[in-house]
Amino acid sequence: MRTYRFVTIAITALIVIAASARPVSAASPWQLCLRDELGGGNTYYLNFTVQGNAIIVSGTYGQGGQDTHGPVFGTLAKPQGTSPSLGFELGLTVTVANMGDYNGVNTQNIVFVFVPNGPIGYKRWFNSSATFEQGIAVPFICPAQ
Repeated sequence: MRTYRFVTIAITALIVIAASARPVSAASPWQLCLRDELGGGNTYYLNFTVQGNAIIVSGTYGQGGQDTHGPVFGTLAKPQGTSPSLGFELGLTVTVANMGDYNGVNTQNIVFVFVPNGPIGYKRWFNSSATFEQGIAVPFICPAQ
């Protein structure tokens, strides 16, 4: 009788678990996706991790099928001693894989500025001797994989 009861409970539990299982979905592997307002091909696919008081950012620049793509890393921070209206700054370093174009840019630095109720601005430069670019970034729906 004990064995029968154990088997009955085990089968019931299995049925309940199987009934509550959800189908596989193709959710996006990224939490935030940004690109240039003008659609200049500079796209950033980002994930955020909280470690203590730090917000660490990682992700991908471009897509693997493009000539310029690569990993992204950086942090999201609230500048110290600034007014609350300044918002957050997202500083990223991009290491670019040039797919054989070894004379091309191999790193990129970019800072996104998130202002409450305002546009997302950015400042981008490729090395310390080059002038920087500024513009507006727009979020877009991250693709599923």
